[in-house]
Amino acid sequence: MKKRLFICMALCMLAGSMAMSAQEKKNAPMKDKPSFEEMVQMKADRMAMEMGLDDKTADKFRKEYKDYMDEKAAIMKEDRCGRDCCKKGDSEKKPAYMADADVDKHLKAHFDRRQKMIDKNQRLLDLDKKYYDRFSKFLGPKQMVRIYDDKPGRKPGEGRRPDCRKGRGPERFHKK
Repeated sequence: MKKRLFICMALCMLAGSMAMSAQEKKNAPMKDKPSFEEMVQMKADRMAMEMGLDDKTADKFRKEYKDYMDEKAAIMKEDRCGRDCCKKGDSEKKPAYMADADVDKHLKAHFDRRQKMIDKNQRLLDLDKKYYDRFSKFLGPKQMVRIYDDKPGRKPGEGRRPDCRKGRGPERFHKK
């Protein structure tokens, strides 16, 4: 009996010490989050290295890429500043329980938000076209794919990855 009690006490002490060591230390120095400019600079450096650019071309690329990202961030920031779609209130009611004037007001606000989104997307598209022309002066098409690729982990020309697990792909829906 004493042996079992001793083993239980030892296990409890061991579990307690493991829980204490797993907690975050309060006095540990926190890492500073890099600023937007530093993140853009690191990404531009990495992309220039991955594209295999020489020093002169890499410097041009870094400058143009920084300008591109600054303009893109300004467009995205404009969108965040004027958001009124997240306000709560009458929008929680279902249209069936709202007055006709309120439904009309909400529909018009919805259309305005959609128009703002379309305008923002058009400005982003115009920006992409503008910088495509600038980048095309010193980069090749395969190098520019790296800039405009939405999923940076993929290689150019690589589409959806096929589902290699047996019976999981689209062929399971076909009769044989």
